[in-house]
Amino acid sequence: MDIVEALLRHYEVLRDLFETTAREEKRFIDLIRHLDVHNRNEELFFLNRTISNKEITYEALESKEEHHIINIMVNDLIYFPMDDRRWKVRFGILHEFTEHHLKEEEEDLFQQSRQFLNKTELEKLGNAFERNKKTQLSALEWKSL
Repeated sequence: MDIVEALLRHYEVLRDLFETTAREEKRFIDLIRHLDVHNRNEELFFLNRTISNKEITYEALESKEEHHIINIMVNDLIYFPMDDRRWKVRFGILHEFTEHHLKEEEEDLFQQSRQFLNKTELEKLGNAFERNKKTQLSALEWKSL
């Protein structure tokens, strides 16, 4: 599986976890686990590689900065009381911001990256992303018990 396909598949997991967490706040730990692993590995195996292409450097850097903002919002929610009615509002803002981020990458960055990364490199990056993601998610599994 190539890196773009791997990222898109994990986007669906993230979207499902956002919907589930909106109904069941206790699933927030699963969402943040996936968001953290996703953002780290997307940067490591995709964004760091795409930054080197002058035509999409800005978009890749923008994605990294949006990951930073998502991390700030997640950290805020971790320490904010879930029984406060503002928690759902803050969660909704995180959801909206993250969805905007995902769509932007899907519509722009992924399409542009296919123009300069060859099939072999895309596959290599995708396999590395999947291996790391699987290892990291299983290492973090204990937190959601």
